[in-house]
Amino acid sequence: QEATATLLQKENDIVQSGEAREQQASGGGIVVPVLRRSLSALEQSLVVQAPVSVQEGMSVYSDGAYIGRVASVQGDRAVVELAWSLGKDTNAMLAGSGVPVVMLGQGAGFWTVRVPRSQKVEVGEVLVSNHGERDVMGSVRAVAPESASPFTEFVVRSSINPSLMQFVTLRAYVQ
Repeated sequence: QEATATLLQKENDIVQSGEAREQQASGGGIVVPVLRRSLSALEQSLVVQAPVSVQEGMSVYSDGAYIGRVASVQGDRAVVELAWSLGKDTNAMLAGSGVPVVMLGQGAGFWTVRVPRSQKVEVGEVLVSNHGERDVMGSVRAVAPESASPFTEFVVRSSINPSLMQFVTLRAYVQ
């Protein structure tokens, strides 16, 4: 408990001082504090501290998982649009087979995905980004039962709980 209290105090000091932690994260990037979360059904975003080097379009990660992009920068603040925002398309691929997919944001860390029925998908299968270093995006949580549709639909859940994010890592976008 004492270690947790010390960590929380350290985080509060950083946020209150208005200074970003321009430290190199593992894998590169800038670690910055999350200042505010907007996690309503209509908006899924974060406001983070933005040092001078932060630019629109940068990729955003939490605990090594891709979570979105910097949508705008104003002064010392940046707005991060979360990848699972309602209706947002995010390109990814099934890690095992390498099959590219488009994930449709459902909010709260969830996406839905449709693939041709011939593509087998199992609960627990991992999806990764299809750009840069193939960062983990989430895993299959449910597969819809067989239907007359030529597609299999499944639900993907991010491994990150957006309500608990204290810090995120910003990196230049890599194609």
